[in-house]
Amino acid sequence: MKSHPAKTKPLRDGGDLSPFHRGLIGITIIALVLRLWVCWELRDSPAAVNPSPATDMATYRDLALGLLKGRLPDLFYYQPLYYSLFLPPLLFLSYGDPQFVGLIQAFVGAATVWLTGIFGARLFGRNAGLFAAALLAAARFHIFHTPFMLFEVLLGFFIALTLWTTLLAWQRNRLRDWTWAGLSLAAATLTRGNVVLLLPALLALAFWRNRGAGWEPVAARAALLLALFYLPQLPFAIHNAQKLHRWSGPSTAGDAVLALGNTPESPAGGLDYPPAFQEWMRQADLPPETRFPVSRQILAWIRREPLAWAELKFRMVLLFWDRDDIPNNISLLHESRRSRMLGFPVLVDFGVLAMAAVAGLIFMTPRLRRSPPQLFLVYTVLGGACLGTVLFYILGRFRVPWYPVLAVCAGLAMSRILALVSRREKSWAYVRRCGLMLLPFLAGWLFTDLGFTLYSARAEAAVVRQARPHGVQVALADGWLLHDSGPQLLGGWTPVPLPPGGILLRKRFDVPPEAVGKETGAVLELPVFAPTGGALETTATIVGGAPLASTVQLQAGSGAATLRLPLGRIRPGPAVDVELLLVPQVALSAQPPALFADLHRRYDRTRVRPAGAPADAAWADPGAEICAALRLGL
Repeated sequence: MKSHPAKTKPLRDGGDLSPFHRGLIGITIIALVLRLWVCWELRDSPAAVNPSPATDMATYRDLALGLLKGRLPDLFYYQPLYYSLFLPPLLFLSYGDPQFVGLIQAFVGAATVWLTGIFGARLFGRNAGLFAAALLAAARFHIFHTPFMLFEVLLGFFIALTLWTTLLAWQRNRLRDWTWAGLSLAAATLTRGNVVLLLPALLALAFWRNRGAGWEPVAARAALLLALFYLPQLPFAIHNAQKLHRWSGPSTAGDAVLALGNTPESPAGGLDYPPAFQEWMRQADLPPETRFPVSRQILAWIRREPLAWAELKFRMVLLFWDRDDIPNNISLLHESRRSRMLGFPVLVDFGVLAMAAVAGLIFMTPRLRRSPPQLFLVYTVLGGACLGTVLFYILGRFRVPWYPVLAVCAGLAMSRILALVSRREKSWAYVRRCGLMLLPFLAGWLFTDLGFTLYSARAEAAVVRQARPHGVQVALADGWLLHDSGPQLLGGWTPVPLPPGGILLRKRFDVPPEAVGKETGAVLELPVFAPTGGALETTATIVGGAPLASTVQLQAGSGAATLRLPLGRIRPGPAVDVELLLVPQVALSAQPPALFADLHRRYDRTRVRPAGAPADAAWADPGAEICAALRLGL
């Protein structure tokens, strides 16, 4: 069954613009003003005009300037469109002025608002389109990214353009319309690779639209879309293949971006490079005949611990929809000190946009079978935006390009509320309908505002205990790394000050079958937080072995540090028990050093008691796992 788009008045009616288009033009102008305003306020921000060499902004700028000087990069590591096709002409025209990039991105962002409003109106009606455009125009994090040399604003434009051209292709079913849809998706994918997940949905939509016309129209459109999608990638992919002697596509960063969010030690959000990441990347960087790609390593981990991987991805889904933004490269909190506009309370935060978008998805559900374009939109939100981010790793800026699709869903929800409120009926049935209409918004608020927090605090420990009963066991090139604590980023790590008289810890580590009974070296790694320095007397003992005493000097001002305490040669059984006596030696006025306990991990493998307690004194359960790791094989 064909979709029946919402009816809209023509662009001009008797020589005048329709009220919808006048409203959309006004919203677009406001969007442009807000983006130009933030560019002006942040014109002296170091992150915008002279970013740190450690940031992606500096990398993109340097790559673009190198291309202007005729230097091709050795490899196209990042997806190449932004720094090889978008930035070079802008920097050439402005003599390298980064403020000109922000100016152009302000217009790109305003154009995205226009496309979002047009698409929302064509799919759900004019009020939905205006609400969608207004939400995106006032989206604080979308505005914030305008002055910086990051691809999020440009990618958001390509995604909105893909939605619009795909809807036109569905309605008109002309080859030139499918051509524009394929080119838009190709541009989006060349900007960030996870947009490739929209390709199967676009092919399915073309097939469904032409399913009754024979195989030739279907084959023609499928061949056209595939050619338009892959041909722009070939120059970059061929360049990489010649350097690597293997096929990697237009970007060589695939292994790294997969490893960041899919190792046994990966956090649910943010950037971290734990030992598991380092080991996976070492194996992925081996010569072609011996390399072990990260994709295969992920599959091996899934076969070994399917529930552990699924639990990690579930946390990432909750975090994708969470109201808080995870900063990377730039910080809204830091940069808003330079911008009064970014502090305006009328601007829309992600929590509001996500709550309304979830409500819109719920409202769409009953009609999905009758409207393939709406089904494509839902797939774009769930499969492209959410899954496409969750399969890799979560950062706040990675959600920004998907704001247009979220705004369209939110615009539908807001238009439903407006339609109901405008009736102003006086009956109990009307009151009940209003109450039912608010339920999707309540569900959206619970999911986006409380979902990740409640799960982490109330359920994560029990779920992880079932999904990963032996804790984290990472195979390294020279042995094993064993620990029960989760990630420090967005995890449950909490500093616990040591008592003045010291503390005795007993920690059990489950040993993988491959290491049982084999003589090996052992080292205990213990994160310690000591802001005021001092010393820490330690006595580490493998239960049944000889105690090893040492004194560790803690440098003031160093913050968190990891102590490495040798335990000698051991022949481990199925489990290794370590007793650790810790006695702080600090000035009376100094802050005592602290250990870390993970409140989100409860395996019942940590016990504590005071240092001076009798030998037969009972061990206490702290209700959490001490953050300590055992290395075998060193």
